[in-house]
Amino acid sequence: LFGRAKPTDKLVDKVVAVRDFEKEERELVFDGAEATAEALARWFVVASTPLADMMTFQNQERYKLLPTLVVMTRLDPQYDPSGLRYVLNRLRAVAKDYRGRLFFATQDRVYSERYEDMQFPPEQKFAVAVLDGDKAYRSDVTTLKKEELAAFADAFLAGQVPRFIKS
Repeated sequence: LFGRAKPTDKLVDKVVAVRDFEKEERELVFDGAEATAEALARWFVVASTPLADMMTFQNQERYKLLPTLVVMTRLDPQYDPSGLRYVLNRLRAVAKDYRGRLFFATQDRVYSERYEDMQFPPEQKFAVAVLDGDKAYRSDVTTLKKEELAAFADAFLAGQVPRFIKS
């Protein structure tokens, strides 16, 4: 993780994360003003998380560090890899503008604990929400267009999306 970065015409010591994620930038450089252990640990988790990924029981802990915009739909990466790729590519198009503020993930709604709790209609093809610890924020997004997802992300970050409370 520690490496040399060349921001201008001279080499300087920086903390660099070198990653190998499909369709993402290869290196991220820590640019925090204060390199505390806590700041570095937080940055490392954010830098080592793909722009968009499938949230599973095995990796869900990492998504607790930041609020996560989740697309819940029927996904089976083994039997429908192109469907998963489609959703992830749609999320990546938006996620690059929100690195460090939101994580982006997709989740198979069959295994999602929140899908039924949030009372999405069963015939709905997909549902979009922000999960933030034990809080959830439901979206009315009807397509996976970049503009709709970005508008929801902006509204959430601006505090304009009410918390969903199961009735």
